[in-house]
Amino acid sequence: MDFGGIDIMENLPIILIAVAIIVVQFFLRRRVKPEKTPREIVLSLLGDVGRNLGMVESFSSQSRMSKFMVASWQRNKNRVDFLDQDLQGALSDSFIMADDLNRQIDAARTQKSSIYVATIDVSKLRNPLTKSKEGLEHWLENNFGSKEPPVEYPSLTDFIFGGRPRR
Repeated sequence: MDFGGIDIMENLPIILIAVAIIVVQFFLRRRVKPEKTPREIVLSLLGDVGRNLGMVESFSSQSRMSKFMVASWQRNKNRVDFLDQDLQGALSDSFIMADDLNRQIDAARTQKSSIYVATIDVSKLRNPLTKSKEGLEHWLENNFGSKEPPVEYPSLTDFIFGGRPRR
């Protein structure tokens, strides 16, 4: 084969290394590490609550419907016993409502009807999400002195393969 003066056999090691790097990068980006400590669990839940609260605020102005984030709750709902009962209840209520709204959004997409979308009431999610956010921030302040997540420095693999988005 003639590729304009490029000898494939000479460049085969370079090509194989490039393909290997791409494959490794793909698998590293696809992996989601489960939260291990109570702080990681709270930060993950707080991230989902914050995104969901932002979606509630902008739901009517969006032309495209996005589903609410519930993955963090599904991973950690059996591991939040370190939180007080009121906060656990608020989290449970808000994520159950978000999951129900996700089903309604799926049904609206299936129907392809803008009228069905107009009947979805996301405002009922605002109070439980606000209560959950305040409770999680209060827990972080009481236990760690700050409601901000710790600064994460990039690792060597982040430099080599590109940084992964933090959740």
